[in-house]
Amino acid sequence: MSGAYSNLDILTSLYIECKRLTIQISIVYERGNFLWIASDDYQVNKETQKSFGDRPRALNNFDLIKIVDKRFNFFLVPSDIDKFLFEYDHSVFLECNRDLVKKNIQNLGSKHQQDLKKNKIIAPVLEHISKSLESFRKHYWLAGGTLLGWYRDCGIIPFTQDVDIAIWSHEYDDRIKKHFLGNKIVRIWGTLGLLNDSFEFRLFNDKFTFDLFLVYKINQTHQWCGYQVKRYKFRRFLPNFENVCSAELLNSKYMVPCDPVKYLDKEYGPNRWQSPQSKNYTWTNVVFWRNWSDSDWPHSIKYYDKNGNLLKNKILEYVNKFQTKNLTSIPDD
Repeated sequence: MSGAYSNLDILTSLYIECKRLTIQISIVYERGNFLWIASDDYQVNKETQKSFGDRPRALNNFDLIKIVDKRFNFFLVPSDIDKFLFEYDHSVFLECNRDLVKKNIQNLGSKHQQDLKKNKIIAPVLEHISKSLESFRKHYWLAGGTLLGWYRDCGIIPFTQDVDIAIWSHEYDDRIKKHFLGNKIVRIWGTLGLLNDSFEFRLFNDKFTFDLFLVYKINQTHQWCGYQVKRYKFRRFLPNFENVCSAELLNSKYMVPCDPVKYLDKEYGPNRWQSPQSKNYTWTNVVFWRNWSDSDWPHSIKYYDKNGNLLKNKILEYVNKFQTKNLTSIPDD
């Protein structure tokens, strides 16, 4: 399928009424590089909650295997049940705001057109990052300007300088770092912060930077991520949420906050993000927190070469720029 996905006249499900149960057969459509299932308003009964057809949903493509029961009846099931259930958990699908796209194109013309060359560079790398995180069963989401580009522009902001991706700090483990150190598609060129404070990976593919940062929960209403400038550390406060949804960007499926408007309002101010600004934009959720202490500062920034080796001399040079007393060595990774 291609084009608009609202007000479609398509078959969503077949419902077969039996004496003691209803059998639902959901129709799965190919959409871009993933699978899409539309919603319908058919209600089986007041007690039954449908697993499909209740909301639009999306899943990555998956393989099927045949299983046989004791009566020699065979069924096809996903070959990786754990992966399927992980994806179903965040499969509720959200559309970008096509009305905003039309409005901004009318107001801004060619200035608001997608940069197809830039999109071609970003698309395969962003998909590799998302598939890698999903293989480790990590919930992530498009964040910052990347989330804004998806929702407002139905694409990538044409003048963007990087891609923003977030994961929860309590889900992080070292498999992520090991995977991206020396990675041939997109590699870690640096890290900022400490794992328990303002941590962020800077990933690079020789053409573009992809920022992967940890988000730390505070309470039921708020969470935060770090933002570092020299030795100063800031905090960006975000609305808290417990699960993510799915969305389409550049023909692939990605995770996004289930309430993107609330998230963007917190980042950029209510409604201030709806019209593109190529410069002079500001975050409304950034607060100066403190300077890195003398003991933490040498650990809070790291550089790596293409093969994933720690660049101690480069780190030492940078750390000493903002250190009262020059250090002579840098801790091991």
